Amino acid sequence: SWSLETAVELDATLAHVDEFDPLHGPAGVAPGAVVVPAAWHVGATLGHDGQHVLRAVVAGYEAVVEAALRYGGPALYAAGWWPTALFGALGSAAATAVLLDLDRATTATALAIAATPLGGLLGAGELGDAHYLLCGRAAARGVRAARLAAG
Repeated sequence: SWSLETAVELDATLAHVDEFDPLHGPAGVAPGAVVVPAAWHVGATLGHDGQHVLRAVVAGYEAVVEAALRYGGPALYAAGWWPTALFGALGSAAATAVLLDLDRATTATALAIAATPLGGLLGAGELGDAHYLLCGRAAARGVRAARLAAG
């Protein structure tokens, strides 16, 4: 049996591996690949019905698409960045927040934490609190990256 995060990671990887998942063209993202596996697994773990899971999927789609649109969408490809990888965690966090019935402030914190690998969302005001995690996470990611490369 896989941990929740591992199951989501595996299914999200498989959801995109054939490149047939739906693309939101104006945003340049494949939201279903990152949002649906998260909503499905978290919803099942919490025993939510399909309607609650679908509300979570909608929230996740809105988050990942809106972020990608705001930061350049398909233009990011030309700069060497994949919008789904950049903003997918925001969609997954938004979907999970709905399933956990988080309030607005706690959802904002979840989105801020999800954005820390990007450098945070300091320009968004209330999402800036997670910037305290940035140095530690950046350092840990660097160590992990080098160790993975050595392996």
